[in-house]
Amino acid sequence: MKTKIKIWTLNHAASIISGKEKEIIEIFSGKGRNSSGIECTFGNRRKYNRTRRVKKGFVAHNLMCEMDTQYDEYFVPIPVKCIGKLFNQNNQRMEEIKDYYRSRGQQHYSYFWRFGYRDDKYPSNRRARMCTTNQMGYYEILAKERERGYRNILIGYSQGGLVARYLAWLDEYVFQKDTIAGVITISSPNFGSPLANPDNAENIVGGIIECILAFFSFYNDYYGDLLNILKEVYDPESLVRIIDALMAGIQREKKKTHLEGFVVTMRKWLGGLYGIPNNSLYDLNNQLMDDEHSVLAIVNRHPPRRIPYGSIISMQNSVHDLISHSIPWIKLISFFKRNILNRRIEENYKRVAKIYRDRIMIEMSKSSDPLFRRRIRYYTRGIPELRKSIKAHDFIIPSAYQMLEKSGNNFLGNVYNRKADHNSGKSRRYPGGRENLKHIKHMLIRMNAIFSEN
Repeated sequence: MKTKIKIWTLNHAASIISGKEKEIIEIFSGKGRNSSGIECTFGNRRKYNRTRRVKKGFVAHNLMCEMDTQYDEYFVPIPVKCIGKLFNQNNQRMEEIKDYYRSRGQQHYSYFWRFGYRDDKYPSNRRARMCTTNQMGYYEILAKERERGYRNILIGYSQGGLVARYLAWLDEYVFQKDTIAGVITISSPNFGSPLANPDNAENIVGGIIECILAFFSFYNDYYGDLLNILKEVYDPESLVRIIDALMAGIQREKKKTHLEGFVVTMRKWLGGLYGIPNNSLYDLNNQLMDDEHSVLAIVNRHPPRRIPYGSIISMQNSVHDLISHSIPWIKLISFFKRNILNRRIEENYKRVAKIYRDRIMIEMSKSSDPLFRRRIRYYTRGIPELRKSIKAHDFIIPSAYQMLEKSGNNFLGNVYNRKADHNSGKSRRYPGGRENLKHIKHMLIRMNAIFSEN
């Protein structure tokens, strides 16, 4: 019997692959039917939606997307959007997860279909609400495709990768339907992020203020009093209001730049500093690694045993590239080697980079989980198999936190992309995004080989 594969993207993996679907399909099917006998196609979310309203740029194979003009699935808690009404099954695991999140103050899963959650701390005017019909979670969508004879490959960017891993856990450890054929994560918070841990709020807010001052040559060595005053005045909510104002100005200029994407991404992630259980960023808090029913504990303590899986890790964190490629007058200052308040701008770049890696990306988590403590060591001391990887990050997630553990021969490995930061890696407009597409293809080729052997 011919193997049938359906490929789904999650989050910004859709923008990396969009327009290259034929090339991906040919990896499995060739120009027609090759010796592997695999039929490959892409998924289609449209038939599972309860609304026809979609955002500009909607990609049908994006399983987890911000598709609706009013509602937004990104911020829906990960177990809710993965499980949906399957929570009602007579299953001990489902009851334990429901009880865990209920004790944390999370709304009943049906709330995210009927009403949706809205909070001023969200960087969106839309509600965190599901757009699927009949309270279907993502796993039920994949199970429907399995009934049609398709097994599903999931390619997830950032939070999408963590969602893909959670779905793989549901498939292997809970429902056991052989629904998922493979998982690839890209720039994913596989062990959370400092930006999603409320205990890091003081460090992050102070670090961002210090970065802004250092860029304009107000170094802490000389302007420490000014920095201390600003720290007293600003808290996460004040910082969010500043970023909102910055975003509004950027949008009025109507110029798409790398810096705009970074600001939007940073604003989104700062929502994790509030520790709101009705926000998906709550699931990225590595403080919860010690709780057996949390998302991070589940996916890391129960890796896939059958499903091929691998990770693409972003490592680019050049402050020079982030700023000078986005702001013309800064580029001119760099080109003519001018100063800002008697300091070379290149010196300021170095100072900002040091503050970012030593303050904003440093973890205050008290989790005792050994896998997570190893990730902290990898960040501060370097990833063992890589040179020049001490305190590597992509501006949002430490690179070490994106790594996956090997659990067997189904592990496709960790691949490192030094051209991608967390924003540039999600678009083929940038070298990082184009490099990610290459790595995705290579991992899919390896998956195809595994499928052919079996």
